[in-house]
Amino acid sequence: MTLGMRIRLWARQAPRLHVVGAALTAVAVMVAFVVIAVPDDTTQTVAAGSNSPLYPGLPGVSPAAPTVTESTVPGAVGATTPDLGVAAPGGTTVTSPVAGRAATTTVTSGPLAVRPGGGSTTGAGPSAGPAPGSPSPSSPGVTPTTGSVARTASDQGVTADTIKVGFLLVSFANLDAAGFAFGQRQDREAAIKAYVDDLNKRGGIHGRKVVYTVVKSDPFNAAANRQSCVKLTADEKVFAVLNGGGAVGSNVACYADAKVPNIFATSQTVSEALYRKGNGYLVAMGASGTRSLLNWALFALDTGAIGPGKGKLGILSDECPPDPEMMEQDFKPFLRSKGVDVVEARVSCDIGLAQQQVPGAVLQMRQAGVTQMFFAVLFPAAQSFIQQAEAQSFKPKYHVSDFWALNTDFSAKNFPAAAFDRTKSISFSHSGEEPAGVPYSEPVKRCGKILSDAGLPGITNQMGTDAEIIVLCDSFTLWEQAAKRAPVNLTRADWVQSLSTFGPYATAYAERAVYAPGKFNGGDSYSLLEWRKECSCWVQIRKHEPARV
Repeated sequence: MTLGMRIRLWARQAPRLHVVGAALTAVAVMVAFVVIAVPDDTTQTVAAGSNSPLYPGLPGVSPAAPTVTESTVPGAVGATTPDLGVAAPGGTTVTSPVAGRAATTTVTSGPLAVRPGGGSTTGAGPSAGPAPGSPSPSSPGVTPTTGSVARTASDQGVTADTIKVGFLLVSFANLDAAGFAFGQRQDREAAIKAYVDDLNKRGGIHGRKVVYTVVKSDPFNAAANRQSCVKLTADEKVFAVLNGGGAVGSNVACYADAKVPNIFATSQTVSEALYRKGNGYLVAMGASGTRSLLNWALFALDTGAIGPGKGKLGILSDECPPDPEMMEQDFKPFLRSKGVDVVEARVSCDIGLAQQQVPGAVLQMRQAGVTQMFFAVLFPAAQSFIQQAEAQSFKPKYHVSDFWALNTDFSAKNFPAAAFDRTKSISFSHSGEEPAGVPYSEPVKRCGKILSDAGLPGITNQMGTDAEIIVLCDSFTLWEQAAKRAPVNLTRADWVQSLSTFGPYATAYAERAVYAPGKFNGGDSYSLLEWRKECSCWVQIRKHEPARV
């Protein structure tokens, strides 16, 4: 008798209750088999090496990058989420396996399903920590776990209960000595505490409390920068550094060498070559210095501000590395290839010495017959040049860009207003929006609310007196978002991998940033600005449009 005949005979003779139970069991087994066997087609794998005509020469940027949409949740891009809401491109799950880690097991932590290989399930939000108000992991009787994963000391600065970051602030000594009023807020450290306390109230990073240290450094003193880097990366052993301006230019390379993420909103003094060499450990919301210069040149050429027959363009630059490299390898060759007649004068990276050299630079430009001037120097040197040019009755048309942030109010406010009046620029930042009546972006509003909730003054002048406070908030928020999308027991490599899956991202300092494999600086849209002597301020006269490079 065959097996089938035996089953039919048993079904006729056995009690009906037994038959029904056996049938239900068989159906359950079949359903389970189907669920296991059918692949999950909602997972989108981020491919490296793709190229986009929008970012020539920058690998890993999808040609079909989605449009940025600002959510009602601060910082959100794409789908709205319960936390800060950075959605994966297309609103799908993004699986980005880290070497040596499987990407098949899903770990549940609060409202978020995090894949151990990195990435998160969008629609649930990037926060993998406990919901606000949940018991602290260090509270008595609470096991330090996140979902089914026990938290461990997974990397430098990471314990089972805490994760340590460093804030690197600029020392104003040299600027003050040069007689330049920087005009930033004096409550930076109180603001940092407010930002960190806010995150910890919302559960920290995967249930870990964020702890921090603050270091100040002179960005124009190479020895001081090296000392600060060693203190943060080797002595304090932080997981990441939130750079408020204490390290600029090639000084940031130390952090990449130590494989400690250095996150800086205003990235215009760092070359594209340094970002690529940093391999994800140098990160910015704004564009690299190379891209800032080339974007300005392309916009200026398109509008007819420069070009063949438009007069001779003088460039005032400095010796601060890697500025000479960007001038010689990128900016001047590009301008000359477009028929622009260029003359360059270069001053010292030492602020005091540079100001002494400026009168000679003015004379050089006047004798060369320069009709237009482009500043690629720190603002005290630009200020001195305009003053000296007026004294020598030299009146060229001035141009600035995001390079050294000369198109922000805090930089240009001390320029001679009459001589600088109606100077135009482009910017990836929110500069000029307030005088133009543009409402604050959601990320800026969020930063301001954190400050006011902590009893501090809110945001009232985003690209003026509040610029550095916004830089700190923006850098910290980006770090938070990438950390929450990384595995529970995250490493610095996990953090870099996580950021590379972001795609478009709305920031508080820049209008739009795009992150992808191989691309870790933003500044991906620009507005047209004009300086007005009536208010001693920049005014946005054309809204943001896509970056050219």
